[in-house]
Amino acid sequence: MDVKLTNNLQYMQMDLNAKYKQTKMDVDFVDKNGKKIDFSMTFEDLSYEYKEETLSYTKETIYNQSKVAEALNKGDFKTLDKIFKELSAKANQSSLNYQKTEIKGHSHSVKIEGLTQEEAKELVSDDGFFGVNQTAKRVFDFVIKGAEDNPELLKAGRQGVIEGLKDAEKEWGGKLPDIAYKTQAKTLQMLDEYMSKLGISSFEINA
Repeated sequence: MDVKLTNNLQYMQMDLNAKYKQTKMDVDFVDKNGKKIDFSMTFEDLSYEYKEETLSYTKETIYNQSKVAEALNKGDFKTLDKIFKELSAKANQSSLNYQKTEIKGHSHSVKIEGLTQEEAKELVSDDGFFGVNQTAKRVFDFVIKGAEDNPELLKAGRQGVIEGLKDAEKEWGGKLPDIAYKTQAKTLQMLDEYMSKLGISSFEINA
């Protein structure tokens, strides 16, 4: 009769960290044709990090019980010695497995409600509310208003436009849609022209 003795040790640790943020914005404006448009935008941001570590240890020993009993009955210590030497050798055989898993991710989504397809196209057109020109003008106005023609604050505001896009790329996880870069270029152009009129040089700062 074969007898199997098995020692098993298993260890597992799991960590899951997730952050979810949802922001809803209601927007109403009048387009260039005088039509009032109302819609809502929902921004969802999810970041997650999953870690798992597993450790398993297995030790197995197999011996023939009947042979041990027979040798004991006969007083055959030579055979017993041989059996226990084989048993000892097998007892030193073990299996150790370690596995580590790490998963990280970041996802964004924007849901727009209340817009027709035509209205949506109008919004992101060159002269639309979220188009290059109007968005750049809003950012430009924000910098100018905050700086109040102070040269250092204007330069800092201009640099903020540059760094803001870099931060957005990191949050997004890569390259942004082309409209973001066109808007930045337009904003910087407007700021440079304004600062030039004030005799302020900003060209040592590059995007």
